[in-house]
Amino acid sequence: MLRRHKLSQPDPDEDLRLNGVASPASVRSATLERNGEVSVVKQ
Repeated sequence: MLRRHKLSQPDPDEDLRLNGVASPASVRSATLERNGEVSVVKQ
């Protein structure tokens, strides 16, 4: 997914932090929205 959307690893990590997520393991799902923002559903 990262390559397809031309993202580097720090990009999604930053988006998770901005959504209040400390660890990717605590994410149920994350969606790259059409506007470029990431929506996160925590477990």
